[in-house]
Amino acid sequence: MVFMLLCSITFASAATAEEAKPIKVYVDEEELTFDVPPLLYHYTTYVEFRSLFKALDYEISYDAAAKRIRARSADGEITIELTVGSSTAIINGESVSSPFQPLLREGRTLVPLRFVAKATGAHVEWYPETQTITVVMPVLNKSYVASIERLLQKLGDAESSGNIAEVSSFLHTNANEYMKEQMTGYLKKVNITTNYELIAISNWEKTSVMLRANKITNKISGGFYLDNNSEINMTLTRESDSAEWKIEDIYPLSIEYISGQGQLLEQPVVPDDDKVKIMALLEEEKNALNNRDTKQHLATLDPNFAGPIRKKTDSKEPFDNLDLQLELESKRIIYYDGAEAYVHVVQKIYLKSNDPSQGISREIVQPLFKLEDGSWRLRPFTYDLD
Repeated sequence: MVFMLLCSITFASAATAEEAKPIKVYVDEEELTFDVPPLLYHYTTYVEFRSLFKALDYEISYDAAAKRIRARSADGEITIELTVGSSTAIINGESVSSPFQPLLREGRTLVPLRFVAKATGAHVEWYPETQTITVVMPVLNKSYVASIERLLQKLGDAESSGNIAEVSSFLHTNANEYMKEQMTGYLKKVNITTNYELIAISNWEKTSVMLRANKITNKISGGFYLDNNSEINMTLTRESDSAEWKIEDIYPLSIEYISGQGQLLEQPVVPDDDKVKIMALLEEEKNALNNRDTKQHLATLDPNFAGPIRKKTDSKEPFDNLDLQLELESKRIIYYDGAEAYVHVVQKIYLKSNDPSQGISREIVQPLFKLEDGSWRLRPFTYDLD
């Protein structure tokens, strides 16, 4: 009985060893080599990070003390940070929970292959019969890029023609009301020309993509508007690879307002009553900021605004931990039509413990609008002219 048991164990071990073929990894059909073989651990394949990221054309750095890996794509569009012993990864600056942690084996740091490859936008396949993993980096074809450029062209044309309905048709059904207002609100008051120029594409898949673009906008006629050049990020989605793209999210990375515009020098006639209310509201906001009083600050803003500041009514954010003071060096109304006003403001920002003369100046244009009861409120954004 003992002999038979030993034989069965021996044969079973031999069979297991025969079945345990080494795992092979290919990136774009090129087999990778590792100092430490790929490891199958808890149903997940781990490989040395240096070989993998090098094959993916990523720049890498390693903090040995913190056991932290940082990787950056060649175009700078994707960044990945992984730490041994941590279940949180940092992808493009955002924390992402992961059940897979980097491992230390034989003096080498191994990372979860599929998690890393997916973060780069690559396609991963596992072939159990040959113990092979293939990683295929996506390749942009001309028709894919053309479909994105077509959307940007149509969007620019719709904005230039003032066609609010058409601009709205390019927005995804998930787009919130605040985003819709940001995209179409000014078209009700001014005529402009808009041109979009595609800069870069990242995280592309058949039905979703992130892109970066330049937006050049110039006023033709109408109410107050500052010509500007901006750089924006967009997230696009579509139902299938033959459907049209829709804008799911859009936000500015930077914006430059064209200097020397006549609107900054305007001196409109403003009734004394409204002028007093407008200037008093600016002082009220300044005091709220200096006193770290969120409730008072919210009282100065558009009551219909549902953005991030409105969601912080239970704390003193966004003023927590700030030792800053604000003074208004000058304020001058440069546009007024009875319902809206724009004020050119020069602020002085300084540390509370320092002399105001040691602070920095900031030049902005603050939009305001009039409520039905005759009071004024601030729009929840400013034009930063610096």
